Amino acid sequence: MVDAAGGTVWEPASRILPAFVGGAGERLCSVRFGDGWEGAVWINTEHLDETGREKVAALAGDLLLAEGDALVLGVDTESAAKRDSDWIALEIECARAGVTVVFVDIPIEGLDAELHNVEGAASWRS
Repeated sequence: MVDAAGGTVWEPASRILPAFVGGAGERLCSVRFGDGWEGAVWINTEHLDETGREKVAALAGDLLLAEGDALVLGVDTESAAKRDSDWIALEIECARAGVTVVFVDIPIEGLDAELHNVEGAASWRS
């Protein structure tokens, strides 16, 4: 694999967030990852029509319910916060179904700065 790269070196990219995160989207709930990392589940409510709501609710299992014009938590907030893998799976399954309205935001303090320190990032690989 290294030989096939022909000397091309991987360059880290900045964290990419959909425009609806922190904007027109709805922060649905908090979610915890491992030891102390906390993120959030976002729904792009601007681009969620009735068909999309039904698709997301069907893929969400018990996490979300379609209620009127909205998606609401189908579990209590404490339970929702502990189901990080389920939320990530939902984001992926929604994308596969062509309904890219769910995003699990996982900010990891210091990671962006570390990734952009190419010399520091390269040192652990050698």
